[in-house]
Amino acid sequence: MKCINLCCPHGEVFLQNPNWDYTDYTSQAFICTTAERMEDAKVNFTTQIRDSESDAMLEWEEARHYVLVGHTPSFDCGAEYNGQAVFDHGKFHVMSNGSLRGSELYVDDPMSNATEIRFYKPEEYCLVIGALPDYSDYSYTESTDGLDYLDYSSPAPLRQTFMYCLEHEKLTWEQSFNAVFHPTALSISNVFLILTLIIYIIDEHLRESLMGKLTIGFIVNLICVFIVLTDNFIKDSDPRSDRRETIPCLLSGYFILYFFHAYFLWINSMAIHIWMSFTNIISVTASDSKKFMIAMIYSQGLPVLLCILTAIIDNAPTAKTKAENPYYPEIGVYSCYLGSRYKLVEGTSYFQTPIFIYQQSLLLVTIVINISLMAHVCWCFYKARESYSFSGSIALETQRHLATFVKISFVLGFTWISEIVSTALHVEHPGDTFLARNFLDIVNLFLVSDIM
Repeated sequence: MKCINLCCPHGEVFLQNPNWDYTDYTSQAFICTTAERMEDAKVNFTTQIRDSESDAMLEWEEARHYVLVGHTPSFDCGAEYNGQAVFDHGKFHVMSNGSLRGSELYVDDPMSNATEIRFYKPEEYCLVIGALPDYSDYSYTESTDGLDYLDYSSPAPLRQTFMYCLEHEKLTWEQSFNAVFHPTALSISNVFLILTLIIYIIDEHLRESLMGKLTIGFIVNLICVFIVLTDNFIKDSDPRSDRRETIPCLLSGYFILYFFHAYFLWINSMAIHIWMSFTNIISVTASDSKKFMIAMIYSQGLPVLLCILTAIIDNAPTAKTKAENPYYPEIGVYSCYLGSRYKLVEGTSYFQTPIFIYQQSLLLVTIVINISLMAHVCWCFYKARESYSFSGSIALETQRHLATFVKISFVLGFTWISEIVSTALHVEHPGDTFLARNFLDIVNLFLVSDIM
């Protein structure tokens, strides 16, 4: 006796979900439910079986030759598949070996009208009766957020059809390259960063100065950023894994945001320290230990406040849906970081994206402040170069710190600017900037490894 899977439990049909929220990707447009309309009250399946060898129609009877198996709450394809979908074209017959044969199915080539025959195993399809839309005749409505959605306002008539299990999308060669390159590049950079950190910890001469301590703070946060990013790239490269809107994904997004902010601000603390040492515009008589505590509170504390503010905005009630408001952070919704809604809305500006508003705008402000401070330092150094030529070991130490900071700023400045340019290109011209973005990433890897 053969088993034929039903998509819904016995006595239920596949109808439109009255609580469907198109802004929530986890919400389902159709669900299995008990029949409410009079014509839905009795659910009868018409099942025709063909012989697997001769293709002849068989006179099989339910409960004698085959059984219809209902599933509660609905048929599940399992983790190895990416859900299920309704056939929108083709002709189908259940075969005597339990498989489903689909004919006149279009090949997976949008430029071709060719058709083919495909077979589905018993666990790869299910039989359903429902008010399913005819996808071959789309009816769209335009929403206020500029996106088009199927119009489900008029329920479709009941019909019997099949649903099949969707295979996970195969990665394109670009996605496959990124899935290998980015974790590898970040891991190599992290090796050099960790070696540098070990040297700073071991060498007392490097870590005893305030500049050395600030450098250690910057390196620690950069290591943490690279570790979380590497973990994200590795996990997101598996198409069978969907971590969106899970606690680990949400925490991962906030960790990245926090450590990004922190390492920006440690560099800013370096710039402020050198500026104060050279210019003496602001005289601080505190010890290096107290200065370091102030820098640590600023560099590690301010990101906490920024992340809290981001979380408050993300969870704030609004009259509009989040899909209609592109300025929400939406951490963990589209990816395990700031929202990527620009992929859904054509013409979205880079300056409207959450990654600019909540991360890279702060980066730009930091770059401007650092450049301004260093320009002032260079000017003061130029005006007083004669006095510094014989001012002793303190001035020489300060000059050494300035040289170190300039080198770090040059490399990281290029890294930061290239990151902004890369992100902007990816938003404004998606799919057309693969080589440019990865070239910038390769240069960044070389520069970070070189300076470390």
